[in-house]
Amino acid sequence: MFELGALESEVMHRLWAAEEKLSVHDLVASFGESRKLAYTTVLTVVTHLYEKGWVTREKRRRAYFYEPARDR
Repeated sequence: MFELGALESEVMHRLWAAEEKLSVHDLVASFGESRKLAYTTVLTVVTHLYEKGWVTREKRRRAYFYEPARDR
């Protein structure tokens, strides 16, 4: 995944492993205590992934839920 940065790659791996679409809150929680990331940091990453065409998103109420647009 030469087009992606380290954090973008980590987020993509979590999205590929997920059985359903994930919100930014879900992604932040998936990092747990191993890596504390701010909500806004993850939001910026998934927004960039969306703009690059790596993820799609679906709006549910006030939040977007993300899923991979590409296979590994």
